[in-house]
Amino acid sequence: MIVWIDYAKGQNYQSAQQAAQYLNDKLHSCGVTSVIVRGNEVSYARPELAVAVGGDGTVIRAMKRWSPEGVPVIGLNAGDVGFLCAGETKGNWRQQIADFARFIAGKQYQVEERAVLQVNGYPGSYVNEVALTAIGTQEYPFALARYRVETETGVVWEEAHARSIILATQTGSTGLNASSGGLISRPGEDHVLTAGNPQTGDLHSMYVPTIPGKPLRITLLEQLHDATVVLTADGKNIGYEYGIDYHGLKVGQTVTITMATQPMLLATRGIEQFETALREKKRFVSRA
Repeated sequence: MIVWIDYAKGQNYQSAQQAAQYLNDKLHSCGVTSVIVRGNEVSYARPELAVAVGGDGTVIRAMKRWSPEGVPVIGLNAGDVGFLCAGETKGNWRQQIADFARFIAGKQYQVEERAVLQVNGYPGSYVNEVALTAIGTQEYPFALARYRVETETGVVWEEAHARSIILATQTGSTGLNASSGGLISRPGEDHVLTAGNPQTGDLHSMYVPTIPGKPLRITLLEQLHDATVVLTADGKNIGYEYGIDYHGLKVGQTVTITMATQPMLLATRGIEQFETALREKKRFVSRA
Protein backbone atom coordinates (compact mmCIF):
# COMPACT_ATOMS: atom_id res chain seq x y z
CA MET A 1 0.00 0.00 0.00
CA ILE A 2 1.33 3.42 -1.01
CA VAL A 3 0.17 6.51 0.90
CA TRP A 4 1.06 10.13 0.27
CA ILE A 5 0.93 12.57 3.18
CA ASP A 6 0.46 16.33 2.75
CA TYR A 7 0.09 18.84 5.55
CA ALA A 8 -1.11 22.41 6.03
CA LYS A 9 1.50 25.12 6.09
CA GLY A 10 1.40 28.40 7.95
CA GLN A 11 1.41 29.87 11.45
CA ASN A 12 -1.92 28.35 12.43
CA TYR A 13 -0.76 24.83 11.57
CA GLN A 14 2.67 24.58 13.17
CA SER A 15 1.77 21.19 14.64
CA ALA A 16 0.72 19.77 11.27
CA GLN A 17 4.26 19.05 10.10
CA GLN A 18 5.08 17.25 13.35
CA ALA A 19 1.88 15.20 13.10
CA ALA A 20 2.62 14.34 9.48
CA GLN A 21 6.12 13.13 10.34
CA TYR A 22 4.87 11.02 13.26
CA LEU A 23 2.14 9.51 11.08
CA ASN A 24 4.73 8.73 8.42
CA ASP A 25 6.84 6.86 10.98
CA LYS A 26 3.86 4.92 12.31
CA LEU A 27 2.69 3.96 8.82
CA HIS A 28 6.16 2.61 8.07
CA SER A 29 5.92 0.55 11.28
CA CYS A 30 2.66 -0.90 9.95
CA GLY A 31 4.32 -1.93 6.69
CA VAL A 32 2.84 0.91 4.63
CA THR A 33 4.95 2.72 2.04
CA SER A 34 4.27 6.37 2.84
CA VAL A 35 5.81 9.59 1.55
CA ILE A 36 5.50 13.14 2.89
CA VAL A 37 4.77 15.43 -0.05
CA ARG A 38 6.39 18.85 0.24
CA GLY A 39 5.51 20.18 -3.17
CA ASN A 40 4.20 18.84 -6.46
CA GLU A 41 6.50 15.83 -6.72
CA VAL A 42 5.63 13.41 -9.48
CA SER A 43 8.56 11.01 -9.10
CA TYR A 44 6.79 8.70 -6.65
CA ALA A 45 4.37 5.94 -7.56
CA ARG A 46 0.66 6.76 -7.64
CA PRO A 47 -0.77 6.38 -4.12
CA GLU A 48 -3.71 4.26 -3.08
CA LEU A 49 -4.66 6.87 -0.49
CA ALA A 50 -3.70 10.47 0.26
CA VAL A 51 -3.67 11.82 3.82
CA ALA A 52 -4.33 15.53 4.42
CA VAL A 53 -3.02 16.75 7.78
CA GLY A 54 -4.63 20.04 8.75
CA GLY A 55 -8.21 21.29 8.75
CA ASP A 56 -11.18 21.02 6.41
CA GLY A 57 -9.61 23.42 3.90
CA THR A 58 -6.56 21.17 3.64
CA VAL A 59 -8.80 18.15 3.07
CA ILE A 60 -10.79 19.92 0.35
CA ARG A 61 -7.67 21.11 -1.46
CA ALA A 62 -6.32 17.57 -1.36
CA MET A 63 -9.59 16.17 -2.73
CA LYS A 64 -9.44 18.63 -5.62
CA ARG A 65 -5.86 17.50 -6.28
CA TRP A 66 -6.36 13.74 -6.05
CA SER A 67 -9.99 12.91 -6.91
CA PRO A 68 -9.52 13.41 -10.68
CA GLU A 69 -6.88 10.65 -10.47
CA GLY A 70 -9.21 8.34 -8.57
CA VAL A 71 -7.30 8.63 -5.29
CA PRO A 72 -9.41 9.12 -2.12
CA VAL A 73 -8.31 11.53 0.60
CA ILE A 74 -8.52 10.95 4.35
CA GLY A 75 -8.13 13.78 6.84
CA LEU A 76 -6.08 13.98 10.05
CA ASN A 77 -7.22 17.01 12.02
CA ALA A 78 -4.43 19.33 13.11
CA GLY A 79 -6.60 22.42 12.99
CA ASP A 80 -9.69 23.64 14.81
CA VAL A 81 -12.92 21.89 13.77
CA GLY A 82 -11.83 19.32 11.21
CA PHE A 83 -15.37 18.21 10.42
CA LEU A 84 -14.25 16.13 7.44
CA CYS A 85 -11.36 14.46 9.26
CA ALA A 86 -11.32 10.80 10.29
CA GLY A 87 -8.40 11.22 12.69
CA GLU A 88 -7.58 13.64 15.52
CA THR A 89 -4.40 15.03 17.09
CA LYS A 90 -5.87 16.58 20.24
CA GLY A 91 -5.15 15.18 23.70
CA ASN A 92 -2.82 12.16 23.58
CA TRP A 93 -1.89 12.89 20.00
CA ARG A 94 0.82 10.24 19.66
CA GLN A 95 -1.60 7.48 20.63
CA GLN A 96 -4.30 8.90 18.38
CA ILE A 97 -1.96 9.02 15.41
CA ALA A 98 -0.70 5.49 16.09
CA ASP A 99 -4.31 4.26 16.12
CA PHE A 100 -5.01 6.25 12.93
CA ALA A 101 -2.01 4.64 11.21
CA ARG A 102 -3.33 1.15 12.06
CA PHE A 103 -6.78 2.20 10.81
CA ILE A 104 -5.26 3.20 7.47
CA ALA A 105 -3.00 0.14 7.22
CA GLY A 106 -5.98 -2.12 7.88
CA LYS A 107 -7.96 -0.35 5.14
CA GLN A 108 -10.89 0.06 7.51
CA TYR A 109 -12.01 3.32 5.91
CA GLN A 110 -14.96 3.75 3.57
CA VAL A 111 -14.69 5.82 0.39
CA GLU A 112 -17.54 8.27 -0.14
CA GLU A 113 -18.33 10.12 -3.35
CA ARG A 114 -18.92 13.79 -2.53
CA ALA A 115 -20.82 15.96 -5.01
CA VAL A 116 -19.13 18.88 -6.76
CA LEU A 117 -20.77 22.07 -8.06
CA GLN A 118 -19.82 24.07 -11.13
CA VAL A 119 -20.93 27.52 -12.25
CA ASN A 120 -21.42 28.16 -15.94
CA GLY A 121 -18.98 30.76 -17.24
CA TYR A 122 -16.63 30.44 -14.27
CA PRO A 123 -13.68 28.06 -13.94
CA GLY A 124 -13.28 25.81 -10.95
CA SER A 125 -15.15 23.11 -9.06
CA TYR A 126 -16.72 23.67 -5.65
CA VAL A 127 -17.22 21.18 -2.85
CA ASN A 128 -19.20 23.19 -0.27
CA GLU A 129 -21.63 25.67 -1.75
CA VAL A 130 -22.38 28.36 -4.29
CA ALA A 131 -24.13 31.49 -3.01
CA LEU A 132 -25.40 34.85 -4.17
CA THR A 133 -25.11 37.32 -1.29
CA ALA A 134 -26.10 40.95 -0.91
CA ILE A 135 -23.48 43.21 0.65
CA GLY A 136 -24.54 46.50 2.19
CA THR A 137 -23.21 50.02 2.29
CA GLN A 138 -22.06 52.10 5.24
CA GLU A 139 -25.53 53.65 5.42
CA TYR A 140 -27.41 50.36 4.97
CA PRO A 141 -25.05 47.62 6.26
CA PHE A 142 -27.75 44.93 6.32
CA ALA A 143 -28.32 44.28 2.64
CA LEU A 144 -31.16 42.55 0.86
CA ALA A 145 -32.07 41.60 -2.68
CA ARG A 146 -34.78 39.82 -4.64
CA TYR A 147 -34.05 36.63 -6.54
CA ARG A 148 -35.85 34.15 -8.77
CA VAL A 149 -34.82 30.51 -8.40
CA GLU A 150 -35.77 27.83 -10.92
CA THR A 151 -34.89 24.34 -12.05
CA GLU A 152 -35.65 22.50 -15.28
CA THR A 153 -38.99 21.43 -13.82
CA GLY A 154 -40.16 24.95 -12.98
CA VAL A 155 -39.86 27.95 -10.68
CA VAL A 156 -38.96 27.21 -7.06
CA TRP A 157 -39.20 30.80 -5.77
CA GLU A 158 -40.69 33.43 -8.07
CA GLU A 159 -39.45 36.36 -5.97
CA ALA A 160 -37.30 35.48 -2.98
CA HIS A 161 -36.71 38.50 -0.75
CA ALA A 162 -33.59 37.62 1.24
CA ARG A 163 -29.98 38.48 1.84
CA SER A 164 -28.63 35.40 0.08
CA ILE A 165 -29.50 32.29 -1.88
CA ILE A 166 -27.33 29.27 -1.12
CA LEU A 167 -27.04 25.94 -2.91
CA ALA A 168 -25.05 23.59 -0.68
CA THR A 169 -23.72 20.10 -1.26
CA GLN A 170 -23.81 17.34 1.34
CA THR A 171 -20.26 18.34 2.30
CA GLY A 172 -21.10 22.03 2.60
CA SER A 173 -24.53 21.75 4.20
CA THR A 174 -23.04 21.94 7.70
CA GLY A 175 -21.18 25.21 6.99
CA LEU A 176 -22.54 28.48 5.61
CA ASN A 177 -25.82 26.77 4.79
CA ALA A 178 -26.43 25.55 8.35
CA SER A 179 -25.43 28.90 9.86
CA SER A 180 -28.05 30.49 7.60
CA GLY A 181 -30.76 28.17 8.95
CA GLY A 182 -30.52 25.54 6.23
CA LEU A 183 -31.25 21.83 6.44
CA ILE A 184 -28.46 19.30 6.96
CA SER A 185 -27.76 16.81 4.17
CA ARG A 186 -26.04 13.51 4.94
CA PRO A 187 -23.49 11.93 2.59
CA GLY A 188 -25.34 10.49 -0.38
CA GLU A 189 -28.38 12.73 0.05
CA ASP A 190 -29.55 15.68 -2.07
CA HIS A 191 -28.27 19.23 -2.23
CA VAL A 192 -29.84 21.89 -0.01
CA LEU A 193 -31.35 25.17 -1.21
CA THR A 194 -31.55 27.89 1.44
CA ALA A 195 -32.53 31.55 1.56
CA GLY A 196 -30.30 33.38 4.02
CA ASN A 197 -32.10 35.99 6.19
CA PRO A 198 -35.43 35.47 4.40
CA GLN A 199 -37.94 38.30 4.70
CA THR A 200 -41.03 36.16 4.15
CA GLY A 201 -42.15 33.01 5.94
CA ASP A 202 -42.55 30.86 2.83
CA LEU A 203 -38.85 30.62 1.95
CA HIS A 204 -38.18 27.33 3.69
CA SER A 205 -34.88 25.53 3.24
CA MET A 206 -35.42 22.47 1.04
CA TYR A 207 -33.69 19.50 -0.54
CA VAL A 208 -33.23 19.65 -4.31
CA PRO A 209 -32.37 16.65 -6.51
CA THR A 210 -28.71 15.80 -6.97
CA ILE A 211 -28.56 15.08 -10.72
CA PRO A 212 -25.38 15.66 -12.74
CA GLY A 213 -25.84 18.16 -15.56
CA LYS A 214 -29.28 19.37 -14.41
CA PRO A 215 -29.06 23.12 -13.77
CA LEU A 216 -30.39 25.33 -11.02
CA ARG A 217 -30.72 28.97 -12.08
CA ILE A 218 -30.71 32.00 -9.80
CA THR A 219 -31.61 35.36 -11.34
CA LEU A 220 -30.93 38.65 -9.57
CA LEU A 221 -34.18 40.65 -9.82
CA GLU A 222 -33.45 43.65 -7.62
CA GLN A 223 -30.77 45.07 -5.33
CA LEU A 224 -32.23 46.99 -2.39
CA HIS A 225 -30.72 50.11 -0.75
CA ASP A 226 -27.76 50.22 -3.15
CA ALA A 227 -26.65 46.71 -2.18
CA THR A 228 -24.04 44.85 -4.19
CA VAL A 229 -24.72 41.16 -4.87
CA VAL A 230 -21.62 38.98 -5.17
CA LEU A 231 -21.19 35.41 -6.32
CA THR A 232 -19.24 33.24 -3.90
CA ALA A 233 -18.23 29.58 -4.01
CA ASP A 234 -16.53 27.70 -1.18
CA GLY A 235 -16.21 31.02 0.64
CA LYS A 236 -14.47 32.94 -2.18
CA ASN A 237 -15.81 35.79 -4.30
CA ILE A 238 -15.23 33.98 -7.60
CA GLY A 239 -16.45 36.87 -9.74
CA TYR A 240 -13.65 39.01 -8.32
CA GLU A 241 -11.14 36.16 -8.20
CA TYR A 242 -11.48 35.43 -11.93
CA GLY A 243 -11.92 39.05 -13.00
CA ILE A 244 -15.44 38.49 -14.33
CA ASP A 245 -17.64 40.49 -11.95
CA TYR A 246 -15.37 42.96 -10.17
CA HIS A 247 -18.32 45.08 -9.09
CA GLY A 248 -20.79 42.31 -8.37
CA LEU A 249 -23.66 40.88 -10.37
CA LYS A 250 -25.97 43.01 -12.49
CA VAL A 251 -29.75 43.13 -12.14
CA GLY A 252 -31.20 40.61 -14.57
CA GLN A 253 -28.09 38.43 -14.54
CA THR A 254 -28.66 34.68 -14.15
CA VAL A 255 -26.22 32.33 -12.46
CA THR A 256 -26.47 28.71 -13.62
CA ILE A 257 -25.21 26.00 -11.26
CA THR A 258 -24.79 22.35 -12.18
CA MET A 259 -23.48 19.25 -10.47
CA ALA A 260 -20.27 17.93 -12.01
CA THR A 261 -20.15 14.37 -13.29
CA GLN A 262 -16.84 13.69 -11.50
CA PRO A 263 -17.28 13.50 -7.70
CA MET A 264 -14.67 14.10 -5.02
CA LEU A 265 -13.45 11.04 -3.10
CA LEU A 266 -13.33 11.24 0.70
CA ALA A 267 -12.25 8.35 2.92
CA THR A 268 -14.08 8.29 6.27
CA ARG A 269 -15.15 6.10 9.15
CA GLY A 270 -18.64 5.99 7.61
CA ILE A 271 -21.87 7.63 8.72
CA GLU A 272 -20.82 7.27 12.36
CA GLN A 273 -18.03 9.81 11.75
CA PHE A 274 -20.53 12.26 10.26
CA GLU A 275 -23.04 11.89 13.08
CA THR A 276 -20.35 12.19 15.78
CA ALA A 277 -18.86 15.30 14.18
CA LEU A 278 -22.32 16.80 13.78
CA ARG A 279 -23.03 16.29 17.46
CA GLU A 280 -19.63 17.02 19.03
CA LYS A 281 -18.08 19.55 16.66
CA LYS A 282 -21.13 21.42 15.38
CA ARG A 283 -23.38 20.93 18.43
CA PHE A 284 -26.27 19.89 16.22
CA VAL A 285 -28.83 17.36 17.39
CA SER A 286 -28.97 14.43 14.97
CA ARG A 287 -32.34 13.67 13.48
CA ALA A 288 -33.88 10.29 14.18
